[in-house]
Amino acid sequence: MDLYPRTGLRYKTNHSKARFQSSIPWQLKTFPKNLCGAVPGRQASDISHSLAISNELAISKGQGRIGIKLDRSESKCFDRVIPQLICELGSSLGLDKGFLRAWCAVYTDFKRYITYGAFISKNNLESKNGIAQGDCASVLAINILMCAWTRIMACVTNVRSYIFIDDAYVDAEARHILELVAAVKATELFDELSGQALNLSMWLGNYLKSSEFDEAAFSSNAVV
Repeated sequence: MDLYPRTGLRYKTNHSKARFQSSIPWQLKTFPKNLCGAVPGRQASDISHSLAISNELAISKGQGRIGIKLDRSESKCFDRVIPQLICELGSSLGLDKGFLRAWCAVYTDFKRYITYGAFISKNNLESKNGIAQGDCASVLAINILMCAWTRIMACVTNVRSYIFIDDAYVDAEARHILELVAAVKATELFDELSGQALNLSMWLGNYLKSSEFDEAAFSSNAVV
């Protein structure tokens, strides 16, 4: 691969940051409380504390509980974002149209290159997906996408869902395992349609064996 000196490449984020700040009232009004990443007044501990309390209560009552981490970080969530999809979702959620126009314009004919240290590849990549990391508007874009996911999860009864940037969590009482499986299947379909890729890892609640989850996951009743 031919590499050339990496010079003259700049992405101005001041305007983006100002737009992001101006969108905070909209974020607080639009994003549900279980969406915690990069939303003012919310943090990762909101999720961990809620999960810990639920687990402690389950232990005290001798009840089974199961939780699943739905991880997208290893599959490079930001690199898979479809800008046009974010623009359409943002518009439907009522985000400022001027912000959306400016953000979408950045990715019109946007070219992506492989870099190594101070060098950059001669030819750009073929992929049209992906957004710039380090730009606060990119985090907002992820939150817009995951806001759609939370709305899908809200349709699954007896299952709680949380999201922090690209890390999602679902949990439920053990007796509602089929609903939990439905939530996972819905997430897999959501990711397939939105260009994402799910890395599924499980952590099991009290008194619940992994074989029980496997049996439910492949049950004919465990469908969305």
